Amino acid sequence: MELSRGELSILTNEELEKIHESSLEILCTTGIKVGHEKSLNLLAEAGADVNYEENRAKIPATLVNEALEKCPDQFTLYGRDPRYQLTFRAENPPLYFSMEGSPSNLIDLDSGEKRKATLEDLEKFYRLADALDNVNHAGCAVWPTDIPAPVSHAHVIFSGFANTTKTVDGVTRGVVHSNDALRMASVIAGSKEKLKEKPRLLGYVQSVSPLRYEKAQEEGLIAYAQARQPVIIVPWPLGGVSAPVTFAGELTQLNAEVLGDIVIAQLTNPGTPIIYGGCPTSADLQTLSSNIGGIELGLMDIGIAQLGRYYKLPTRGTAGSTDSKVLDIQAGYEKGLPLLLAALSGANLINHAIGSVESTMAASYVASIIDDEVAGMIRWLVTNQFPVNPETLALDTVDEVSSGGSFITHPHTLKHFKKLYNPKLFDKETRETWQKNGSKTTTDRARQKAKHLIDNHQPPPLDPSIESELKEIIKEIERRELS
Repeated sequence: MELSRGELSILTNEELEKIHESSLEILCTTGIKVGHEKSLNLLAEAGADVNYEENRAKIPATLVNEALEKCPDQFTLYGRDPRYQLTFRAENPPLYFSMEGSPSNLIDLDSGEKRKATLEDLEKFYRLADALDNVNHAGCAVWPTDIPAPVSHAHVIFSGFANTTKTVDGVTRGVVHSNDALRMASVIAGSKEKLKEKPRLLGYVQSVSPLRYEKAQEEGLIAYAQARQPVIIVPWPLGGVSAPVTFAGELTQLNAEVLGDIVIAQLTNPGTPIIYGGCPTSADLQTLSSNIGGIELGLMDIGIAQLGRYYKLPTRGTAGSTDSKVLDIQAGYEKGLPLLLAALSGANLINHAIGSVESTMAASYVASIIDDEVAGMIRWLVTNQFPVNPETLALDTVDEVSSGGSFITHPHTLKHFKKLYNPKLFDKETRETWQKNGSKTTTDRARQKAKHLIDNHQPPPLDPSIESELKEIIKEIERRELS
């Protein structure tokens, strides 16, 4: 591995080229099964070999290369307050952490037991994300199960805009629900045109590995491309089950799935902002479960980041989850090590970084607090510089203190000590002091902090006229879906 400008590398330029060429071969000879007629038509009109009886498209390399040239290498996503913005770029990428990604379960803050998520829980997670320093993107941490499924998407979008000023996820499953989300975002932006100018929703599109695009996801991709909202294309292949068990094979298949959807997005609307992503996990071949807490995912995150840079695209990593059911030492290692590797890879955005447990099948308030602390440590490590100059070498200071004195009181220490990382949650006291203060564990302190933030943090409210308009849209959707 090489570390250059904070970006780890495991693949040589020749290996990246080989993966690229092999992915093009897959697209051209094997093709992609596309369960959406509009996507097939776009590909056919552009020159792809489309078999409508098999719903299969074989995409030539020329289409892929043309689509890649149309992708912007930099773009910005805006929060409800447009002053809050995230800039995604391929070169010298900033590091952003996101919340867990919409499981229907959570770990109860009081009982510690697993239960179904409610809309109230989602609101609490959004407020928590709004309050935490190292949460940059307030992803949809849980999906509410107490709202009728046909209208839950509208309540999720409203909850995000109402409970945080940070950037939020969109809804990209199906054309109707996608357009509902885009309509609500247009109200926040001021109009459809202003939404295109300053995107407010981050879309996610997943293929079904191996090499299949389902209709609902394609409808979402096209809707978001038409509205010029950024989209993360993020296959979830499972090595040994839905992809080759070898890392090179799995990464090549994933790459083909990403490239095919990039073509469809750019044929829909040239210049659609794309984030290159993926979650290539390996399977536990005894249980066939996803090994999302495994160290292998950290290695694959580096490969994904390298491929994204190869295509001059911003990238998304996946790290911070754990296969553990409790916040034990397994959770600590499975969260921390891949998260550090993903951050060092040069990824722009790391999903599932904050609050994820049980292989991304549940979210945890307590884990969110601990993960925020860890994310802060990793951000400090990745972004901190190590300057070597007369001031930092401190030869005069060493000479002065050696003649009598103390570094602790020296002006040089007072000048520079704030540059050290200062943890807000982890205990650094002596055992005696720790016992005197109640012998609280990290989990105890995190639970206490989560309760405090949920009870006391309130983001600025929505403008009353905007809130009223959004609620009217929700009523329209409820009449349409539930009547």
